[in-house]
Amino acid sequence: MTSIQAAITLINGDVATILVGPGVYKDGPYDLKPGTTLKGSGSGTGSMATLVTLDAPPSPQSTPYIKANNATVGTLRVQLASGSSTGSVGLSLTGGASVRNVIAVGSAGATGAVGVETTSSVLDQVTLYFGQAADTTAVLAHGGNTLADSTWNGVTAYRQNATTGTDKISRVVLRGTDTGASVEAGLLNIDNSLVDLGSSGTVGITAVPTAPATASTVEARQLTVVGGAAPVGGSASSWGVLANGSKATAGTLRTATVTLANSVVVGPGKAVDTRPGTYGQAKLTVLNTAVDDATLDATVTNGGNNLLSVSDPGFIDGAGGNYALRVGATVVDKGASNWGTDYDITGGFRPFDGDRNGSFLPDLGAYELTDVTPAKSSFTSGPTGPTKNRTPVFQFKVSEPGATQLCRVDSGTWLKNCTSPATTAPLADGPHSFQIYSVDKVGNVESPPVVRNFVVDTDTPNTTITKKPPKKFTKKRVKFKFTTSEPGAKLQCNLDRRGWKTCQSTYRLNVKFGKHKIQVRAVDEAGNIDPTPAQYTYRRIKPRHR
Repeated sequence: MTSIQAAITLINGDVATILVGPGVYKDGPYDLKPGTTLKGSGSGTGSMATLVTLDAPPSPQSTPYIKANNATVGTLRVQLASGSSTGSVGLSLTGGASVRNVIAVGSAGATGAVGVETTSSVLDQVTLYFGQAADTTAVLAHGGNTLADSTWNGVTAYRQNATTGTDKISRVVLRGTDTGASVEAGLLNIDNSLVDLGSSGTVGITAVPTAPATASTVEARQLTVVGGAAPVGGSASSWGVLANGSKATAGTLRTATVTLANSVVVGPGKAVDTRPGTYGQAKLTVLNTAVDDATLDATVTNGGNNLLSVSDPGFIDGAGGNYALRVGATVVDKGASNWGTDYDITGGFRPFDGDRNGSFLPDLGAYELTDVTPAKSSFTSGPTGPTKNRTPVFQFKVSEPGATQLCRVDSGTWLKNCTSPATTAPLADGPHSFQIYSVDKVGNVESPPVVRNFVVDTDTPNTTITKKPPKKFTKKRVKFKFTTSEPGAKLQCNLDRRGWKTCQSTYRLNVKFGKHKIQVRAVDEAGNIDPTPAQYTYRRIKPRHR
């Protein structure tokens, strides 16, 4: 069926699955009834993608492109219309709806757009791009949601205003050009997630109770919070984690409560802070957390006197956006077990003994270092003994994708990013070695290096005939003896120009009557050939009878 709307009408509210093939579908918005499953054929941009969009924003503009009440949506892409709109919503979920493997994309004209608005529902593997226009929110949550294994981009990546119910976020990347996660009401449990404020973000995670709510709470563990706007005039203009009760007014107490444990906060102007305001309360407790602030504000509680001040937590490539941990990172095995979790942001098991001291403790932040084994290098070709090539070529490989290799000849300087095949500079005759070792993407160093020894030999051997018959003779069988100037060299003989064949140092042969010529040459282990073979001309004659 080529129309999703027609399929919805046909099932008339019955429990059914609507399977949608590749293509662009513009006959929405769609209202999925309880028990309905809408499943496309792909969420990307390739030929198998199922794309849900409209030619123009819906009317009213806040109408969701897909509305799912206790329904299931999966394996498709939602693209907001390019026209100007305010408050457009990609997907609206209620009553136990489930969304998996879905991508939703905003547009430059969609001011105040929301990627997913959700109540008491499940999001899994949902990618949202809603940073194109002002005041956008990737996920607007109203409580009771389970949200996992996703990536959300927006001016605000996540906003919660639940008066009841708790949201649970696990293994999510939140990128906010202004705010990572803002909890205006209710309780948010968040773990093993990355909050990236880029270069302009203001607040990573904040509890900020907003009318009519009188309280909001964040319980965060195993977070990595990075980025943030640079200080202005010496004052912070970005905050990593903030308990903000400043929206309280006279006569209405509002309390912001944040607990942060086993986390890393580096980059924002102020890593952790409280802002109670005139009438509010702000409570922030930090436990087993690494920050790049030297000291804590007096209003922040250091829950176990175990705050770690770091300038470099040990990211693999923070500048390049890779916040996984490298070998030897400062924050490895610095977490507390009672605040740990079973999995990190990648789904890998926690805890792991990353510092190899025998104690299994969680690392700080969203990532657990679990790779402490170096990659292995091996040669696939290249000389292993004598060679006449002054610039030999070596080919090699490494066992682990992403690992780099270093190489050198003899005791020379190690060449970084050595790639196969590698050709040496011209080498003098004599023994040499070509050495390689690997460094994997987390910094494990292979030791000792893998070595291939070889000998450059460009000298040609010399061949001598030491025993030979007379120039003329009558007997049928004769014997030659040869020697070579290089031990181990092989001998080749060429009899009467019939081609070179292997022969031994003692050479016996039957001779026909007439004139003959023998040539002998040596070929050494490096393949060098005697350029001036030894040669001898002789004749077998018939005996004279008297």
